[in-house]
Amino acid sequence: LVEAATGPMLAALGPEVSAYTADLHRSRGVDLRTSTTVLSLSHGPAGRWVAALAEHTHGTRAEVTADIVVAALGATPNTTWLRDCRLDLDGGVATDGSLTVLDTTGSPVAGVVAVGDVARVPQPLLDHAATRVEHWATAVGHSRIAAATLLGQQAQSPVLPSFWTDQHGVQIRGVGLPGVADTTTVVDGTMQDHNFVVTRTRQGRLVGAIAVNNTRALFRFRAELESAPQHNRNRPARRPEPHKHTEEIR
Repeated sequence: LVEAATGPMLAALGPEVSAYTADLHRSRGVDLRTSTTVLSLSHGPAGRWVAALAEHTHGTRAEVTADIVVAALGATPNTTWLRDCRLDLDGGVATDGSLTVLDTTGSPVAGVVAVGDVARVPQPLLDHAATRVEHWATAVGHSRIAAATLLGQQAQSPVLPSFWTDQHGVQIRGVGLPGVADTTTVVDGTMQDHNFVVTRTRQGRLVGAIAVNNTRALFRFRAELESAPQHNRNRPARRPEPHKHTEEIR
């Protein structure tokens, strides 16, 4: 498993839980190469693939062979077809809190909505700074808001991001935006026991929580995150400020 970042799922989990998942993979026999990119793929003997790797930290080079290659390359919002519509397409289709799209002046375009991965939506957890959330649950939740907007109904509550992954028999569940936080705190259990809950805060404010083999414990954090201030939810979208991760658990 080759990962360009310093740990798997770093952007979603933060450095501490990412490091936990790295240890989990390695303890199950996975050859995990972090801070490493694939320079090239070529055909090798006996129909196998040969991958040339570059490790970032020490500048070393290596080759590995594989029978099957799965490339997870990420995604780019497909907005090219909208380039002549005078919409704000910087980093996705900008919307207000009702998912009504915004034009290049920041004004809403009545009757037009954007949902899912392509929508750059104000996030209450980021003081309404706009960001895209590429989670299945977010796309589903957006449909409820978009339908209400198009029908002229009362504004719906924002979608609280959530995600899940099962790895090596371990259940990892997250709510909020733990990836944008700067501090991690273990509030229940221990990582060594593979049963724990961490909160992720940004400048002292709760922005996400992650549970490993303890999904029930997320309920109270979900309620707290959903009660984040909702004022000015329809103001023009803006980008979040850059954030940094902490390497220590408090």
